[in-house]
Amino acid sequence: MASKGSQTHLKRRAAPRSWGVLRKSSTWIVKPQPGAHPINASLPILVIVRDMLKYADTNAEAKKIINAGEIKIDGRKVRDYKLPVGFMDLVSIDKTNEYFRVSYTQKGRVTLQKADQKNAGFKLCRIRGKKILRKGKTQLNLHDGRNIITDDKKYKVGDVVKLEIPEQKITDHYPLIENNMAYVTRGKHAGKIGVIAQTIPGKIESDPLVILKAQDGTEFKTRKDYTFVIGRDKPAISISE
Repeated sequence: MASKGSQTHLKRRAAPRSWGVLRKSSTWIVKPQPGAHPINASLPILVIVRDMLKYADTNAEAKKIINAGEIKIDGRKVRDYKLPVGFMDLVSIDKTNEYFRVSYTQKGRVTLQKADQKNAGFKLCRIRGKKILRKGKTQLNLHDGRNIITDDKKYKVGDVVKLEIPEQKITDHYPLIENNMAYVTRGKHAGKIGVIAQTIPGKIESDPLVILKAQDGTEFKTRKDYTFVIGRDKPAISISE
């Protein structure tokens, strides 16, 4: 029995600190299945329904809600209670007409921010990689695991695209360049928003860096791969620090 439990569940005390769950309320917590988002940067949908949204008191109640198709991720119904939900994913509940976008606190914990209905039809995705296909087409590999085929050559790794969901149509493009706005996803500045002031190329002994200017005029530095562009002169989504 212990072996079976260790495969599908995780001891609460061993859960990533980024989950921000109570560690002594019970012994076990559901373990997310492997997915696009790493375990320390996502939450299983059951934990979101029960622990964050407080729609259920028990695992059984949360599973019933999920199995009924009452929860959507990026506009699609989900029924796998172990599905990992991560940064920029949109959680929607038709019955309550509520929308939430996954982000981070300044302590690096996964959190939910309320979104309004007009922002619920799209999401932002960071380009993690590119692959050249036949006939001049390009495959964009996005941070949430999806792949988009395009004829356009303008997209670069590190840029962000705005997608209609669930259609997956690209409607806008935000390059990782100076004067665009960005959100920091990891590190000591996680959860902060700033305007890109400068990009610093990497060297053999150091990673590429980005200097951002906060709203109060102070500047801070973070790694390029922690920098997620969220718009031009203002955020393209409703998100706060």
